[in-house]
Amino acid sequence: MAKIYIKTFGCTLNQYESEIMKGLIKNSEHNIVNNENKADLIIINGCTVTKRAENKFWNYLKKTKDKKIICAGCVAQAEPYLLKTKLKKYSVIGTEQIHNILDIINKTSEGKIIHNIKRNPELNPNKIENLKDNKITEIIPIARGCVGNCSYCITKLARGSLKSFSVDSIIKRFEKGLKKGSREFWITAEDTGAYGKDMNNGVNIIYLLKYILKNINGDYKIRLSMGNPNHFIKFRKELADILKDERMFKFIHLPLQSGSNKILKEMNRYYKKEEFLDLIIYLKKQIPEITISTDVILGFPGETEKDFNETINVIKKTKPDILNINRFSPRPKTKAYELKELQSNILKERSRKMTKLFEKIGYENNKKWLNKKAEVLIDEEGKKGTKTMKGRNNSYKTVVVSYKNKKAGLGEKVNVKIDKISYFDLRGSMI
Repeated sequence: MAKIYIKTFGCTLNQYESEIMKGLIKNSEHNIVNNENKADLIIINGCTVTKRAENKFWNYLKKTKDKKIICAGCVAQAEPYLLKTKLKKYSVIGTEQIHNILDIINKTSEGKIIHNIKRNPELNPNKIENLKDNKITEIIPIARGCVGNCSYCITKLARGSLKSFSVDSIIKRFEKGLKKGSREFWITAEDTGAYGKDMNNGVNIIYLLKYILKNINGDYKIRLSMGNPNHFIKFRKELADILKDERMFKFIHLPLQSGSNKILKEMNRYYKKEEFLDLIIYLKKQIPEITISTDVILGFPGETEKDFNETINVIKKTKPDILNINRFSPRPKTKAYELKELQSNILKERSRKMTKLFEKIGYENNKKWLNKKAEVLIDEEGKKGTKTMKGRNNSYKTVVVSYKNKKAGLGEKVNVKIDKISYFDLRGSMI
């Protein structure tokens, strides 16, 4: 019997796969521990989407000594040559082999080194029992892989081409989560907008969301995770109509990446900045309280000052509530990996300018909530030692909620008066 600690880096799919591994371990002779110092064996679920993300995996692996190790996640799956070099001395499990985690745990505990990163196109994680850390939030993957071929992205090497999961399996996972007390449901994938494109039966993300909302009754909220603009451009009216449903968070994550059409073309993104702008403007007109989240990559090879300023202008026009700012990170085996990188001082300066702009925009956006009342779904404990909780309002804004006497339970909805804001969150008192 082993005491096992799981360290997770990366996206919601990585988080979900860690939940699956925990669920399988819970039903075995082994035990999950919440302290790495008490563990006999550590599973490191790593991310490789950027060099910075992958470095977190390597740094953690380097400092983890005197423990048996299993490396999981996207690192080895995207870069299998590492099995013969830096990961040679560690057991490794691939993203499509997580159902075999107990076998690898048993053999690793015996001192064996096991490498299993075989592809398994039939794997549907929704059919495997999971064990959540957050009892209120249910992560539901609707697909893995993607249909794109972005010149900078290594994710497809790790996750493969698009494989959409059946509507039936998604519904069953949703219903099971609801019965267990989940109130927030994250509909997630590498690209939710691509859902169903491999099915050839007319099913797509709009069909799926309509089906869920029509057939599953209950007190819940759905957050739709990242989807590429080129998909949602095609059915923006249907998307807006769905987001108006009271069970949907008024939230959408649409990555821009660049405001320069020249750079978008070199990135192999399948839309133009004008289409992105039209989509955001339309959604804001239809749903004024919507929270817009987007991403930009600064310093893509060949990005001129003019290209950068075009990105600045798109951000000024769209005024996103959430902006993930990334400096270009060359990833092995991608088309952009061989391109000449910009000087680091240029990347730093552009990142500084974009950050400064966003902090101003974020603060101005949040001013509209000041002194207003909001219904907040509590989904997280507050900072230890403080009389606070965290939750989300209907626009999926993070709200830090303070209380005087009795705090609300996880999953409860409370009324809050917003009396303070920052560029990234709202703060208020329970009323």
